[in-house]
Amino acid sequence: MPTERQVIRLTSVTHFLTHFFELLLPSVTMFLYRDLKTSIPDLEIRTILEVGTMMYLLYGLLALVWGPIADRFGAKLALGLGMIFAGVGYLIAGMATGIPQLWIAFTFVGIGIAAYHPAGIGLISKTIRERGRALGINGVWGTLGIASAPFIGGIGGFYFGWRTLFVTVGICGLIAGAIMLCVKGREARDDERTAVDALPDGRAVNCFLIICLSMCLSGIVYRGNMLVLPIHFEENLGGIIAWLNQQSWFDVETITGRGGKEKTLGATMLLTGAYLIAIIGQCVAGRIADRHDLRWGYLLFFGMSLPGLLGLAMLSGFPVIIAAGAFVLFGIGMQPIENSLVARLTPARWRSTFFAIKFVLVLGLSFVAVYIVGYTMERWNTAAVYWVLSVLMVGVIAIIGLVIFISRDISMHQRQG
Repeated sequence: MPTERQVIRLTSVTHFLTHFFELLLPSVTMFLYRDLKTSIPDLEIRTILEVGTMMYLLYGLLALVWGPIADRFGAKLALGLGMIFAGVGYLIAGMATGIPQLWIAFTFVGIGIAAYHPAGIGLISKTIRERGRALGINGVWGTLGIASAPFIGGIGGFYFGWRTLFVTVGICGLIAGAIMLCVKGREARDDERTAVDALPDGRAVNCFLIICLSMCLSGIVYRGNMLVLPIHFEENLGGIIAWLNQQSWFDVETITGRGGKEKTLGATMLLTGAYLIAIIGQCVAGRIADRHDLRWGYLLFFGMSLPGLLGLAMLSGFPVIIAAGAFVLFGIGMQPIENSLVARLTPARWRSTFFAIKFVLVLGLSFVAVYIVGYTMERWNTAAVYWVLSVLMVGVIAIIGLVIFISRDISMHQRQG
C-alpha cells in the first residue's frame, strides 16, 4: 500500500491538473470567440460556452465507470489513464479548426478528468488517518488548479494564443499520466485507516440519498458560477477600475487597457485572486471535519456562501470582487466537509463507487448549468444568473436542514472509534 505521504502527493497533483483542465476552456472563452469569429461571422459566445457541454456531462457521468475501475484495479491506474485521456483531448483542441473539432476534443478531456474524483478522493478517504486534514490539503491543490486556470489562461491566451496554450497543456497531461502509471503499490480494498463507529445501515443510506439531492443543486450552482464569473467580472471591470482609480494610492487604468483582449486579461487576473481565497476555506473546513459534527459544518459553510451569491446578483463595480470572494471562501471551501460526510456514510470496499455516485450528481448533472447560464444571459444579464443560483442555494440549505432533523439522535463526528 502507498504511504500516506505518497497518497497525498499523488492525489494533490492529479487534483490540481483535473481542475485546471476543467476550467481552462471557460478561462479562454473570449480569446476563442474573438479568434474564431473572424472565420465564423455568425458565431455567438453561447456557442463557445456549449463546446464544453460534453466535457461537463462526461466529467460527472463517467465517474460511474472510473469508480468501479478504481475499486477493482486500484486508484493509481485510474488516475494515470485519466490524465492521458485529458492530455490527448487538449492536443486535439489545440489543432482544431472549427466548432465540431472542439466538441470532440473536450469529449476526450471529459473522459479523462472524470477519473480523479472517485479514484483520488476514494483513495484518500481509505488510506489517511486524519481524513479531514488530508482532504483539506488535497482541496488546496484543487483550488490552486481552479485559480491557475484563469491566470495561465489569461497570460497564455494573451501572449501566445489559445492554440499554443492547449497543445502545451496536452503534453503536460500525457507526461503526468505516464508518471502516475509508474508509481508502485496499491491500496488494500477493504482497509480503512480512519477509526469510526458504524452507523445504522438504514439511517446511513437515507442520509446519503437525501444529501444526494443537495449535491445535485450545489453542483449546478458550482458549475454556473464557474461559467459566468469570468464574464461577470469582465462586464464589471469598468466600474472596478473606476473605483480603484478614485483611490489616490493605486492607478490601474493602463493595466487592463480599454477593451478587447486587454479587458479579458484583466478579468482573468481578478478571477484568479477570487479563487485563491478558497484555500482558506479548504484549510478551515478540513480541521472542522476532523473535530466537529460533519452535518453542522456542512450547513454552516453553505449558509455562509449564500450572501456571496446574493452580492454577485445585486452589486456592481468593486463590491463584486468582495462578493465573489465570500462565495468562493465557503461555497468551494466546504469540500473537505462534504467528502468526509460521504465517506462517513459509505462502506470502504465500494468507497470509490459511492464517490462516483456523488460526482455524477455534482458534476454530471451540472451540465444543465450551461443552458441556465446561456438562456439567462441571453434574456437578461450575468447578474440575473446569480439570482437563479441563489434560489438553488436556498434549496441546498433546506435539504441539509432536513438531514440534520432526521438524523438528530445520532452523531456524525469523523473520529469516534
